Amino acid sequence: MSPTTHEHPLTIAPAKTIADFRAIEVLQEEIWGTSAMDVVPDHLLLTIAKNGGIVLLAQRAARPVGFAFGFLGKTAEGELKHCSHQAGVIPAEQNTGVGYALKLAQREAALAQELSLMTWTFDPLQSRNAHFNMRKLGATSRIYLPELYGTMRDALNADIPSDRLEAHWRLNAPDTLRRLTGTLSAPEVSAAVLNPCRTDALGFPVPPDTPQKLSARRHFIEIPADIAAIKAKNHPLALAWRMHTRELFRHCFSAGYHICDFIYQPADNRAFYVLTN
Repeated sequence: MSPTTHEHPLTIAPAKTIADFRAIEVLQEEIWGTSAMDVVPDHLLLTIAKNGGIVLLAQRAARPVGFAFGFLGKTAEGELKHCSHQAGVIPAEQNTGVGYALKLAQREAALAQELSLMTWTFDPLQSRNAHFNMRKLGATSRIYLPELYGTMRDALNADIPSDRLEAHWRLNAPDTLRRLTGTLSAPEVSAAVLNPCRTDALGFPVPPDTPQKLSARRHFIEIPADIAAIKAKNHPLALAWRMHTRELFRHCFSAGYHICDFIYQPADNRAFYVLTN
């Protein structure tokens, strides 16, 4: 699980000491700009780890660079699952494979507890997270949670409603195993895009006033490839994207569709969710 672009190997292990849990406090601040008020504290992390939860710390040359933690939960149907609450990597180590290694270690720990399902939430407008969750890991989603966390105070999530998708990761499903081995290719984007976009003067995608009607077994929903850039230069457009995708996802889910994949097209910097029924 060690990326080859670094001289020192990456190690991932369960957090055990109070120093480990305090290191995760510091990581939360470094990764998300989280205030002390919103940091998950060391004593809670320790209690989670001692009572069936999974708390992992990633280090390189004895320096903490990432973490993941969660706890036992139940689905509405009563199935036991691992509820992954937070996973993050410091900026200097992003795009080096640390996040993927953490998720694989989290999967192995959950399987060792005889669990077959892991869930977590993420911002549906964060295309990199969507690509990681759906394309690389093979998670799916059919649950949209508007304003889940209310007004958030960290630097990444401030000034936009905290809508989230709930990701469901079946740890040993055939699709999951094919994603993890890189043997499941992405579908081609077809004409069945529900929200064909135009481009504004800054090159940002603008959602249509009225989406297309559901008419096929497979549809695509476009999102901005870089919502952070839109937030920085055209905040009203970022809010428009939030409200547009909120209604579109909720409509699709209520009609029996679910997210099964994600496509990023680097040639034209476009990003699409794939939905099927």
